[in-house]
Amino acid sequence: MRKHPFFRRHPGEGTPMILAIVLVLLMLFCTVAEFSRVWIIAQGVKEAAQQAVISTINDNYDDVYHAVREGYLDSKAVPAPKPKRTAKSAAPKTPNSEPKPAAAVVKEGN
Repeated sequence: MRKHPFFRRHPGEGTPMILAIVLVLLMLFCTVAEFSRVWIIAQGVKEAAQQAVISTINDNYDDVYHAVREGYLDSKAVPAPKPKRTAKSAAPKTPNSEPKPAAAVVKEGN
């Protein structure tokens, strides 16, 4: 039985295949490296944003609640709590049948 000529090996036939495999592996490595770089940058941005928010919150807390935290607020100066709202009744309101008085027009004249 004779082999088909396609399966015969000649010198240099594997070079294009090796080149293609090397290029695919290089592309894969570059993709992983780029993803890692972007991930590290995103983590840095996230941490910086969190620090900025925490700093802003602390600055605002220092300004607003200074008297309360330091004990300068007298217990007599505390305002009374507001009364809670009552629930609105479910009954519909009856419209007022009385007409509204018209505004009087005053003319200053000759």
